[in-house]
Amino acid sequence: MGKKRSGHRLILIILCIIAIWLVRVIYVNQKYKSDTVYLEINKSINCGNIVIIPSEVKLLTTEEYEAYFGTKIDENTGVRQDDRLICLKFRVKNISDNEIDWNDVFGIYGEGFETLTWGSSCNPMLERKINVVYDDMFAPGAEIELWRVSSVSRRIFEDKTWDKMSPSDFVFVFSLSPKIIKIRLK
Repeated sequence: MGKKRSGHRLILIILCIIAIWLVRVIYVNQKYKSDTVYLEINKSINCGNIVIIPSEVKLLTTEEYEAYFGTKIDENTGVRQDDRLICLKFRVKNISDNEIDWNDVFGIYGEGFETLTWGSSCNPMLERKINVVYDDMFAPGAEIELWRVSSVSRRIFEDKTWDKMSPSDFVFVFSLSPKIIKIRLK
C-alpha cells in the first residue's frame, strides 16, 4: 500500500510542476510584443545614405526565369529544374554626396524570403548574373535596379500548396537588426 501511495504522490508532484511551468510559459508569451515592422511594395526605406524601394515581385519557373532575365541557370546555383524562383526588384538610390562601395550597398538589405512554414536566404549565384554593375563605386545621386532572388524547392511543398503558390504567400526579410523589417509581397 505504501508504494502505491508514494507513486500517486510522485505523479501529483510531477503534474503540479508541469502545470506551474505551463502557466509561466503562457504568462511570458502574453507579455511578448513583436517589434517587427511590415512594409508594402513601393514603400521607400531610408537606410542613411541610400534609399531602397521594393518595386516588383515575380514567382517564376526556371524556364520563365531564364527567359525573363535572358540568362541560363548554372548547375552550381543549387536550383533544380522543377524549382521556382521568387524574385524581388529594388530601386536603389545613393542620396549622399559621396561614392559608396558596392559591398556596402549589397550588405544593407536582404536576409531572404519566408512563408509561414519555409524560409530561404538569397542566392548570390543567381543574382550575380542579373545584377551587373559597371562602376567600382555607387556614385552620388545614382539610381539602379537590383534583384534579390531565392529558389523555392518543389520537394518541400505538397501538391495543393505548390499549385496555388503565389508571390503574396511570401514576405521578404529586409533586415533583422536593429529592428526586424519585412516586406509583404502583394
